[in-house]
Amino acid sequence: MRLPSPAGARRVRTHPPIAVTLGDPGGIGPDITLLGWRAREAYALHPFAVYGDANALQERGRTLGLEVPIRVVAHLQEAAGLFAHALPVMVTAVRGGRGAADADAAI
Repeated sequence: MRLPSPAGARRVRTHPPIAVTLGDPGGIGPDITLLGWRAREAYALHPFAVYGDANALQERGRTLGLEVPIRVVAHLQEAAGLFAHALPVMVTAVRGGRGAADADAAI
């Protein structure tokens, strides 16, 4: 049985941030991620956090001439509060891989 809501009360539904994987750091994933964050206001994008290498994103941003502040977060929930001002990045542990050179950048 549902109880009636108090007069004038509205239930606001909030959705958690979206988790996005960076993909291959040498591919187009970093470009799409950086450009997507830069267009967040124009397209009213829902907050997201990127799982990947923060250094690879910073490096690619410099190469593209994009100013994108990046903040490393420990939990996906932190992304909502940061998204308006910085691109939240979740650094992930890497297991396996082809070699030491790939270990820091591959997921």
